[in-house]
Amino acid sequence: MTSRPRPGRRVWQGLSHGQKPTRWNVVRLAWFLWGGGIALVVAVVLYSLFVTSLLGGAKGSPSAPDLPDFTLVLYQGQEVVGAEETRFHDLLGRKPLVLNEWASNCPPCRAEMPDIQRVYERYQDRLLFLGLDVGQFLPGFGSQVESRKELEELGITYVAGTLATAQDASSLQVLGLPTTLFITPTGKVHKEWIGILNESKLTELVEELLAASTVS
Repeated sequence: MTSRPRPGRRVWQGLSHGQKPTRWNVVRLAWFLWGGGIALVVAVVLYSLFVTSLLGGAKGSPSAPDLPDFTLVLYQGQEVVGAEETRFHDLLGRKPLVLNEWASNCPPCRAEMPDIQRVYERYQDRLLFLGLDVGQFLPGFGSQVESRKELEELGITYVAGTLATAQDASSLQVLGLPTTLFITPTGKVHKEWIGILNESKLTELVEELLAASTVS
């Protein structure tokens, strides 16, 4: 038994032998090529989804923290963390985390820190507050010595420290100062606030974080 040639194949063979194409043959060939193009697109999409499921599992996993891990060198709060240095991911899983990226010689940072301190005093049993000094890695901002002095001058008592290396600072991709991240215990960034916060707005965002952490 011989198989019947497909219409598109007959048209293509006819054209390749110099036959004059008819309008019907051209239409049939166009439909043949169009159908093949759709099949190719579908195949590419399915293959991409398959590769993503294999290679992208770690990045897209619900348990993977949104922020990269880094070494934190503490200025203060060692009694809360339990060490002079710690890895950021080791702080996760305990409480929701408010991460404030700041620097000395940054007037907006200095202006909001007393408000952060007041909110911290009300919520310290329910959240972990962390002031992350990135100033030494950015041109024009202060040193570690200046940052420690500023904490003392303002009476800041929540956990504060800096990054161990410039590579850690680069991995965070700080877009502006101050920046405050509201992070669930699983490491998911619930909200990012770039710019100064007052006590009222910070309280509102903290309550949202607590609610989101309860759901998660």
